[in-house]
Amino acid sequence: MWNACSFLQHLPGREEVVLPPGGGVVRIYHVLVSANSRAETVEELEGRRKRVVVQVLDTLHADVCRAVDAAVKTEEFEKRVAQDSHSYRKHHFIRSIKEESAARVAVYKALPDGDYAAIEVLGEAVSKGLALALLANAKLRLWLEDPSLNLGNMSQNHLSSYLGLNAAQVRRLAKRRLLLQDSNGTATAALALEVRPSHTLPPRRCQWRWWACFLLAGLLPLRTPASISRLPGAGDQRAPRESVREK
Repeated sequence: MWNACSFLQHLPGREEVVLPPGGGVVRIYHVLVSANSRAETVEELEGRRKRVVVQVLDTLHADVCRAVDAAVKTEEFEKRVAQDSHSYRKHHFIRSIKEESAARVAVYKALPDGDYAAIEVLGEAVSKGLALALLANAKLRLWLEDPSLNLGNMSQNHLSSYLGLNAAQVRRLAKRRLLLQDSNGTATAALALEVRPSHTLPPRRCQWRWWACFLLAGLLPLRTPASISRLPGAGDQRAPRESVREK
């Protein structure tokens, strides 16, 4: 009834049938008129949200790669390589960290644009991205601190004894717990800050980074009733004040 790109959109359910005095039937269609040539479709808005998240993930992955490359040039790394029986695999070790980080980013790149309309997917993607630096550092530090490990187990993912990012972090934290069993509460608290489930939001000091990205792009995630109910003190505004008073 109208040409394409005419800035007219039919409004479903807004139709009228009129019987004019002269006879015949006239059907009236209500339309929405927009003269904004820059208005985006729903699909374009979903794609824009995904592009912002992917750019954040790419930046975080690039930071991981730069940090690992910088660690290779340190004296500590060279001394540890000299003690390793598989020293010729040091480049494989570095590549394994980079490849696993890239593989985690690729998972969220492969998601359809429409999936990013859900706040849960959006939050999980950014949370997992912010955890990449922690996981990469945990694997690197585990090998540096544990002489019993060799570069073969740390770099060859086809071996059953291979330690990926998650396994390396779990093993390093377990070793640190043993070392801190007789330590004071301050040391234990410092370790607790490092132990965070992978499905939770990033630390409060890091959350501003990705919230700022959404604000700048106009993509501030909406709080769903489910997410609001999980907020601290939701449904009971007195809870935070009572807990402070008890402390």
